[in-house]
Parts: sequence; structure tokens; C-alpha cells
Amino acid sequence: MITFAMVVGYLAVTLTVGLVMRRRAGRDKTVRNFFVANGRMPLFAVTTMLFADLIAASTTTGTAGTGYSTGLAALWGIWSSSFGCILFSVCFCRFFFEMRRTGAITGPEAFGIRFSQKIRYLVLVFTLIPLFIVFSAQITAASMYLASMLGIDEGVATIAVFALFLAMALLGITGIAEMNKVHAFVLLFGLTFAAIVCLNHVGGPQALVERLPADHLNLFSIGLPTVLAQFVGGALGFSISVTSINIGYCAKDIKTAERSHVIVAVISALFAFAPAIIGLCAAVSLDGIRNDSALFAMTSAISPELAGIAVMAVFAAIFSTGPWFLLATAKLVVQELYVPIGARLGREVSDRAALRMSRAVIVATLVLAVLASGTNVSLLNSLMSASQIKSIAVILLLFGIYWKRTSNAAGFVGLLVGGTLSTAWYVLGSPLGVQPFWPGVVSSVAIIVVGSLIAGHGPVSDDYVAYEQRLAAAQEEFAERRRAYDEQAAREAAG
Repeated sequence: MITFAMVVGYLAVTLTVGLVMRRRAGRDKTVRNFFVANGRMPLFAVTTMLFADLIAASTTTGTAGTGYSTGLAALWGIWSSSFGCILFSVCFCRFFFEMRRTGAITGPEAFGIRFSQKIRYLVLVFTLIPLFIVFSAQITAASMYLASMLGIDEGVATIAVFALFLAMALLGITGIAEMNKVHAFVLLFGLTFAAIVCLNHVGGPQALVERLPADHLNLFSIGLPTVLAQFVGGALGFSISVTSINIGYCAKDIKTAERSHVIVAVISALFAFAPAIIGLCAAVSLDGIRNDSALFAMTSAISPELAGIAVMAVFAAIFSTGPWFLLATAKLVVQELYVPIGARLGREVSDRAALRMSRAVIVATLVLAVLASGTNVSLLNSLMSASQIKSIAVILLLFGIYWKRTSNAAGFVGLLVGGTLSTAWYVLGSPLGVQPFWPGVVSSVAIIVVGSLIAGHGPVSDDYVAYEQRLAAAQEEFAERRRAYDEQAAREAAG
């Protein structure tokens, strides 16, 4: 009961914070304000939002669960995303800042300007699939913990989670960012404190090392090929996650976006030890528990108050990430499908209509995710596999930015084949013990390189020249629209 009261009180406080700050910011009247806060978010806001995305519920519970069953190899999940933050800061941040000057607010839009519309929609597919996989894992984690605390059926717990996710997502990016400030504090310090208490409970670091099986102390116990696939695939996948891209669009300047990624990379790499240590302590203290319940089971074995702190941290991860994933899905569907279809039908979609559709997509996505939840055998594996699927698009973007000879046709085929193989490999359960990353990346790189060389455009392809022309034209058009909007706003304010 103590644990339940702590968690309910915490969720009530964070939701209140989000509602109050959303009202202070004023009603969302434009799509850009609802999704990217008009590019005005400061360092603290974007840093906490990024940290919350990286330390998702499937990462916290999954890392503790994998620490319980496998050992220190659980660290690779968070470490890969930490390195992905560095990759974004170094390799992609400037590219997306160039794209925001065109009015783009999604990743597929940027791919469409760099490559082609066909690649834009293919990237959309391979963005939505892993996003949905990870979000359904959030539903699973939230329902499992709520049911465990209350002793109720997971179906009933899922309904409660549905309502909370919906309320938080409808606050928009400003409300979510404000709640994430609270979530990040509770997550970082709460789980770190719980790890220290658990470590002392088993007799300290030396006692833990002496009691653990030898393979639990081996970072590569799951095999070097698997570790490489999870680390490289996870790093590439997170390097252009929807949150990283969104920070490129909503941060107040490029230095803010770059610094936020470096800060989160360092903090999260150190934080990874907290859930892993709790899982290791469970491995020497508890037998026969479900892997993904290790964090709750270990802290509950010590005291209900410690369990309350740990579960608050888990719910901080869940409710800082899940609502944002809903918002990101709505942004992709509205910006990439609803608005373009309206344009093809000869009618301009107003901001009011786009916002209505965004809210409808949030509800529909949440319903589908609830129906798909509970199918994840391992939350951490779901997260890692989703990142490996996304990594194929990152490979293409790396070629597109740094190898000007890249052919759009080769890029499309490489992304189609590599992304499809990675997705199929995940659905089939990683046949032959091979991670989805390997068949996807090998096939896509081979096709992009060979296809671009065969095209024979010389050191700079015609496709790259066309991209530079599209970029300049789009930036000029957006600047004109912004000037016209500012002039209209000034006239309305004066009149």
C-alpha cells in the first residue's frame, strides 16, 4: 500500500505540473508549436527530454532483468544509446539544423529533401515500425508494474495506463517537456539510491562479486557478434531517434542541441550501472522470478519504501517516454500523410484541422499499442531490435551526407532491402542466432556502394547537385512564409 500511494502521488504531481505549465504557455494554435515549440526550447528542457527517451522503461526494467539473467552484458543497451547521442552531435546535428530552415519538423521530411520522395516514405515506414515496437513495450512495462503493486489483473492495469498516457500526450511538447524535468530527477536519483541500498543489502561490492556466477561478470557473455550488433545497431538507431531529430528542430540553437546530447551521453553511461546492479543483486538474492520483474522484486524484498522509490523511477521512465512516443507518431502521420494527401486533393490543411487529426492519431495509436502489448518476451531485446531496424536508415543518411556520389536509386533499393531484412529477421526471432542488424546493414551497404559506383556520376552525383538546389529553394520559401506570418501577427497585435 505504501508503494502504491507513493507512485499515485508522484504521477498526480507530475501531471499537475504538466497541466499548469501548459496553460501558462497558452493554447497551441499551430502545428509547429504543438510539436516543436517553435524552435525555442532551452538546454535544460531538451536535455531532460532526451534523457527520458534514452532511459525508457524498457531500458530500466530490461537492464535490471538482463542483469539478473545474464549479468554485466546488460550495460550494452544503454551504452549503445549513449554513444548514439555522440554520433548525433558530431555527425547529424548540423544537417538537421539546415533542414529546420526549410520548415521541416520530421526526419522523413529531411530524407525527402536530401534524397527523394520515395525514400522519404520508406523512411517513414522504417521509423513507425520500431517506434511502435518500443511504445508497445512501454505499455507492457507499465501494466506489469501497476498490476504487481495492486494485485490486480494486467488488463485492468492496462486501462489505467491508457488513460494516463492519453492525458499526458495531449498536453503537447511543452507540457511533456515540463513533466520530464520532474521525471528525469526522480529517475536519476531514485534508481541510483535504490541501487546503493540493494548493493549494501547483499554485503557490498566484494560480496556481490564473490557470490555471482563467473559469466555474470563477463561483458561479452552473450557473444561478441551479438554485442557488436546491439552496440553498433543501437548507437546508429538512437543517433537519429525521433527525439534526437526533434531536439534538432525545437532547440533554441545548434549549440544547445549538441550540448544536450553530450551531457546525456555522459550521464546515461554512468546511470546504466544502477539498474544493472539491482539486477545483479537479485541474481544472488532471489530465485525463480520473472526476469523483467527483477527490479521490483529486489527492492520489495528490502522494504516497501525502497520499492516505492524504485517503482517511481520506473514510472518516471514510462511516463516520460510513452507520451512523447505518442506525440512523435502523431507528428509523423499528420505531417507525412495527412497534410500531403490534402495537398494532392487540392485543399490546404489548416493548423486547426491538423491539430484535430493529431489528437485522433494519438488515440488510435494508443489503442493499437494496447492491443499489441504483452507480446514482448524481453523488453530490452525489443528495444535493441527496434534500434537495429532504424539503423539501416542511418546508414543511408551517413552515405548521403558524407559521400556525394551516393545515388538516390541505389539508396532506395539499399534501404528497402536492408530495412525489410532487418524487420523480417526481428519478426522471425533472429534465425540462426544472428541479430537483425547484420543482414540489414551488410545488404544495404553493398547495394548503396555498388549501385552508386555503377551509376557512374563521378565524385559528385547529379542527385547531390539536385539536393543542394532543393535545399536552397526550400529554405528561401520557408523564410518568405515566416516573414509573411510575422507581418500578419504584427498587424493583428497592432489592430
